[in-house]
Amino acid sequence: WTDVYALGAVAYEALSGRVPEEAPARMEDDTLRPVTEVAAHGVSSGCAAAIRAALALRGRDRPQSLAEWRSRLGLPSAGARGHAEARGHAGRHGRGYGGASANGAAGGTAERSPTASRRWRLAVAAVAAVALTVAGMVWLASGVAVPETGGARGVAERTGANSGAGSNAEDSVREAPAVPPEVVEEALGLDLAGWRRIQEGLVALGFDPGEPDGRVGGGTRRAVRSYQAGAGKPATGFLDETDVTRLRYAAADADRLAAEAERRRLAELRRPGRVFRDCDICPQMVVIPAGTFMMGSPASEEGRLDSEGPRHEVTLRSFALGVKEVTFDEWDACVRGGGCNGYRPDDEGWGRACAR
Repeated sequence: WTDVYALGAVAYEALSGRVPEEAPARMEDDTLRPVTEVAAHGVSSGCAAAIRAALALRGRDRPQSLAEWRSRLGLPSAGARGHAEARGHAGRHGRGYGGASANGAAGGTAERSPTASRRWRLAVAAVAAVALTVAGMVWLASGVAVPETGGARGVAERTGANSGAGSNAEDSVREAPAVPPEVVEEALGLDLAGWRRIQEGLVALGFDPGEPDGRVGGGTRRAVRSYQAGAGKPATGFLDETDVTRLRYAAADADRLAAEAERRRLAELRRPGRVFRDCDICPQMVVIPAGTFMMGSPASEEGRLDSEGPRHEVTLRSFALGVKEVTFDEWDACVRGGGCNGYRPDDEGWGRACAR
């Protein structure tokens, strides 16, 4: 499904000229616009829906195979494509030798005056060609044999049939050699920030790579091996694209949970009426809710002073107020903590250790 996402991104860029963000980056703020809104030409609703499905944020919501995605795009199956190629081959030879077949004539007219529908089919075919090419590269890089539906096997069979070597066609299809896991990881191009994010994902899943600093050492490799063993994968200690995607998702989920916990903590701190102390010697405080009031006296008030006006509206944010008067020892604690502007008032001989 990660490969399907990549192919959906290729299709999106081919039609719009814009490269969509990776799925983990879209988890927090998904601003990806539908391809129908950004494409240079009209896109059918079926094709737009197929691309949208390929670019779904969660892997389980995407097509689970290339065959399924081809079906959603409305592309023919491998067998139907072979029949279409044969018809096109016959039509081209008919035109080349001056044949008067209807297929050849229709083909010539369509080539001279392509319709919008034909241009769209050509565009889809181009995207499909890129998709199959990328898929072949993925299969080769993963060390899995190239599927024998159409593709290499079809070429081998057609070549064998024309050369008389049909019995040896199967020998031309070989299983690609396995690529060492460290080579696969190196191809991902992870930098310091990328590794730090992966380490954060390992921590979120309960594995200990050490301090997430982006530096890859023995602790990170051990954590990766433990993660891979728990996921039922070969514990090589080196990452592949699936590992990177999952660990980035885990880091994003951890960030979201931490942000939510901080919001709840701040909401509790600001809850009106909450009584608290910042330290044992600090004064007892109570949270006063935010509010609006009219400051000043009305001009009609008896004995009103000029300094009491003009009357105006004042809005205060939430704040904390001491429940009782401040004592000398509470004030001195404030000074020791670097507050109260360092001012230490004179006790006028009363003594500073006043009871609270």
